[in-house]
Amino acid sequence: MSAPDPMVALRQMLEYAQEAVELCRSKERSDLDQDRLLELALVRLLEIIGEAANRVSPAEQAIHRPRYFVVQSGKHDFILKRKPD
Repeated sequence: MSAPDPMVALRQMLEYAQEAVELCRSKERSDLDQDRLLELALVRLLEIIGEAANRVSPAEQAIHRPRYFVVQSGKHDFILKRKPD
């Protein structure tokens, strides 16, 4: 049996992240508090992304390290900042 293709997990992470972004398009933070179905869908998408991330080897992770990192600016506000090259 051949080794799994790491690009499969990376593609799945990207696809499900894009789906989560699409679900949130034109939504406000308050929508998440009021729409249980939206909350459950986003949680499940994040779970799937996490499961796929666990299938990416440390060597592959080093190659595909994020170009951005998250900074918490308030209690629930997050900002993406570009990492220096």
